[in-house]
Amino acid sequence: MGSALVNRGRLAEAEVCFRRAVDLKPDYGDARYNLGYVMLQSGRMEEGVRQLLEAIRLEPQNYMAHNNLGVAHLLQEDYAQAVHHLREALRLRPGFETARNNLGVALKNQGKLEAAVSEFSEAIRINPNYAEAYNNLGLTLREQGQLREAEENFRRALKINPAYETARQNLEETKALMPKN
Repeated sequence: MGSALVNRGRLAEAEVCFRRAVDLKPDYGDARYNLGYVMLQSGRMEEGVRQLLEAIRLEPQNYMAHNNLGVAHLLQEDYAQAVHHLREALRLRPGFETARNNLGVALKNQGKLEAAVSEFSEAIRINPNYAEAYNNLGLTLREQGQLREAEENFRRALKINPAYETARQNLEETKALMPKN
């Protein structure tokens, strides 16, 4: 029931369900994971991180908990911890393109641009319709001064999702940086 409420955007009600499940069975890893996810979605990072860490303690193979913990650390600008948890998510599930993309973001934020390009490219290889990965690859290539390649990746993101305004803005900004012929 809690997951259905999350899917409907009813986070407060979902939180009640997951808290009840944790109260009834404190060692129920899925309930801890879901409660942590709801906390993160509600902007309560510290509590969300605590619940996700407990979920991982209870179920070390929970790759989604590692991914979401990595995202929480990204948002907190703790890139080393983000990389750690995202790599663990990928160790557990190598074909998880979302974790691959998130790892690319963390590496980019650490200034490891070549490694970030590699992760974004792998996410795209796994899922050729991953607009966000094309956009992130474009941003990284632009940062490396590869404007034509960046432009192409923003265009690919927009071809996949024509309503992707961030990619459209990034495309326009990149075009403005390009030399006029």
